[in-house]
Amino acid sequence: MPSSLLSSPFSYLTSNTMINLFLSPSKSMLSRIIWMLFVIPSCVFAVDELHQRCSGPFSCGNKEELLFYPFWRSGRENCGHPDFKLDCSGEFPELDMSSVKYRILSMSYEDSPVIRLARSDYIGNLCPPDPRNASLSESILQLVRDTDLLTLYYDCNYLLPPGSVGSYIRVLGCGYERGGRTSYYVTRNLSSYLLKGISDLLYNFTTLCSRNVSIPVSRQALDELEESISQDNLEKALDRGFELGVNNDCSQCIESRGACGYSQNSRSFICYCVDKPHSRTCRDTGLSTAAKAGVYSFLVPFDQTP
Repeated sequence: MPSSLLSSPFSYLTSNTMINLFLSPSKSMLSRIIWMLFVIPSCVFAVDELHQRCSGPFSCGNKEELLFYPFWRSGRENCGHPDFKLDCSGEFPELDMSSVKYRILSMSYEDSPVIRLARSDYIGNLCPPDPRNASLSESILQLVRDTDLLTLYYDCNYLLPPGSVGSYIRVLGCGYERGGRTSYYVTRNLSSYLLKGISDLLYNFTTLCSRNVSIPVSRQALDELEESISQDNLEKALDRGFELGVNNDCSQCIESRGACGYSQNSRSFICYCVDKPHSRTCRDTGLSTAAKAGVYSFLVPFDQTP
């Protein structure tokens, strides 16, 4: 036995097999196997683990197979933006932003991708025990046009004269005010020209009231509230939540048979493809002609001709 076989039997077998393949046409089937094993890039066989992990929607709470990027859950690391990890331990999927929880009500990727959220602490409850403001980062999700800010002022040391400020500011009875203090809510964005006459008063509310909280709400829901002022309609407006638009990066990636994810290195969206990650889509895969041929022939029977 040649000494090369003793030192490296695999290399000996490979080299001699490759020589015999060219000498004997009857080895055509084996030649294809060898070609696939050694010529096709290893990335074709070792299909990107992240592409597999991040492909398709995922379930969380009562949302079954409906959620995509930028959201992610445990086990799907690198499949979503770091700021959008979901808590799936309860009945409803929840997102924590600025120490405030938001419930995911719905999500659609048809036409213009849209997600609907509602603040968990305000669902069915106008007066949570710890009302707090929370900022929304719009770098990934942007508020849609049909959205306005509803502002609630709690425990204010000021009593508005009845009918003095029109229909845009109303009393909010929470039950924990004492000594003539009260709470209010404003149904228009504080920068609205409709509030120009009371802008100074509202500015003073930041010091006259214990807390103030601004929450995105559907403009349509607020219009309905202004037409029929009631605590029930205010609660319904908050329960309906608000919509955020999702950029088209993920939709385009999915259309090109990629999987949406996030690159920790570039700190940006990334599209995982079977060959390698791409910045947006898999349309330009970068595979060589030989590699592409190998990808599409895994399911083609080998030539059995001797």
